[in-house]
Amino acid sequence: MEVWFVFTAHYSYKRDNFNAHHDGILSLIGQILEQLNQLGLLKREVQIDMEAEKLYALVDGLAIHALFDPWRLDKERVTRVLESYLDSIGDFSAEK
Repeated sequence: MEVWFVFTAHYSYKRDNFNAHHDGILSLIGQILEQLNQLGLLKREVQIDMEAEKLYALVDGLAIHALFDPWRLDKERVTRVLESYLDSIGDFSAEK
């Protein structure tokens, strides 16, 4: 996250065509959700575009908070938050 912040700050001031909003992360998240859907792992009512935005925002927020407050938001807590979110949109049990 620190590297991403430095990279973003540097290139946003050095290049006219750099756009941190198009870093490819949102697109990748959408592709992952599409694959999970094709595998039948997402709930039927899941709207891929909306969930991609939510997960993108969640990942960004977790990354920022983990960077600035790592004692409160450590690796285990980040993992639990992400697992909780994923459980809300799909069924990832081993029985499938």
